[in-house]
Amino acid sequence: SETVQVTLQLNEPGTVWCQTVKESSAGVIPYCREDEIQDSNSVGRCYFEEYVKGSPIHNTVFRGDAHQAFVDIDIEMNRISRKDASGSAALEHQERYKIMCFAEDDWAIQAASSSLRSPSFSAPSLPNKLTLSASIVLREQTPMLTTLDESPPSFTMLRLQDPTAHNNAIAVTFALNEPGTAYCRALRADSAEAATAMSINYILSAGWSASFDPLTESSANMTLSGLQSSSIEPLDESRQYDVYCWAKDNAQDSFGDARPQYMTQDYVGSPVTSALAPAGGKTSAVWVVDSTPPTMIFIDWDAVKTDDTLQATLQLNEPGTVWCQATHLSSVGSTSSCREDELQDSNIGADCYFETYLKGYTGVTFQSAVHEAYRDVEIEMNRLPSRSASASGSTSNLVAKTNYKIACFAEDDWNLQAASGSVNFLAPSGPNKVSLSQSQIFKNAVGAATTLDLTPPNLTVLGTSASENQIFVSLSLDEAGTAWCRA
Repeated sequence: SETVQVTLQLNEPGTVWCQTVKESSAGVIPYCREDEIQDSNSVGRCYFEEYVKGSPIHNTVFRGDAHQAFVDIDIEMNRISRKDASGSAALEHQERYKIMCFAEDDWAIQAASSSLRSPSFSAPSLPNKLTLSASIVLREQTPMLTTLDESPPSFTMLRLQDPTAHNNAIAVTFALNEPGTAYCRALRADSAEAATAMSINYILSAGWSASFDPLTESSANMTLSGLQSSSIEPLDESRQYDVYCWAKDNAQDSFGDARPQYMTQDYVGSPVTSALAPAGGKTSAVWVVDSTPPTMIFIDWDAVKTDDTLQATLQLNEPGTVWCQATHLSSVGSTSSCREDELQDSNIGADCYFETYLKGYTGVTFQSAVHEAYRDVEIEMNRLPSRSASASGSTSNLVAKTNYKIACFAEDDWNLQAASGSVNFLAPSGPNKVSLSQSQIFKNAVGAATTLDLTPPNLTVLGTSASENQIFVSLSLDEAGTAWCRA
């Protein structure tokens, strides 16, 4: 508490008063410093006897009566007088103070009340008083006293970047109202454990902590790169976590030994509400960022339904959307559509920009939503978009029995999934998208895909001839094939 106590003795009956003063190094303050106590001007500020005896009006009289010599007297002080005698203030917690004491004996009272007096007795008018120099000697023999800190620390800032900057760590920025150490632990928001507040011991067992001193820094940082400081339980990207933080201060007792005060369990379990004015230590629903694009996994291709339709079967490793287009082989000459080698990612406004081209436009958009990771989706393609991927450009059907390459583009649902979060939440600007090189890897895995030929060949008889036992038929087909004849 904001109270200091001094225990002393007098060598004869009397009265002693004590008062707190600030250190000489305290600078310009409204209270008397130890070096400002004086006995040369009784009407001046910090006059020794007047200051130490205090004022009943300002609740600064701290005294003890010694009825016997060499008996302990305890004097407690909880306020400090202003040097202009206009008032007083409560002692501050965890603050250093010097002690000044003043004493006077009972000589005047003792002599005046004696029943045995000589004929020449004259009552003394004043007691004998302790001098300033003697009080200074006592002050220097008394150690510097520090008021106790009985109040637990509290957060003045508790900010967690949401979504996080990295996909494997949660960054905590915090400040306390006094020097201390903070501890934090993350917990999956969708776990059964999230239904109840995290215990302080469980927070400590994670092993994440950081110290803070408001005299040297405005905030401190802590990085949680797992559920605990071991690498056994890493954080998952695209996952929400509840983060609990707890702190203890650096409080000491009057002799400099550690006497920390701790945040309560109720405070730790209370929502932060505001990062700059935290009402507790719990930050709910912090997103660990999804910073990786989806992976396209090739399963199969097929020519289906008609002779101008190709089908790609693939998976994504996370929910998202995938688009595919058939492209001409690199060996094909100039075309109104893009060849596989013409897809590019350097100029979004130029022809064959891979994302724009593969997403297509009305009439030539072939896509599928992927609601679950590692589930087959099938995409059918039967037309080719224009090189400019513009609705004003011409489109063409796939040609039967022709080789094509299948190129695909995918993006995840990260921006849709992370629609809300903690008090620090900032919505992501967009999804994670596959790169051109990733799209090319998938295309190469598919290889050449050939459309069906559902049209029968046309047979033309060019002529006939005969011998004694044979008939010769000369014919042609409009495509490669086999002909059978019978007489």
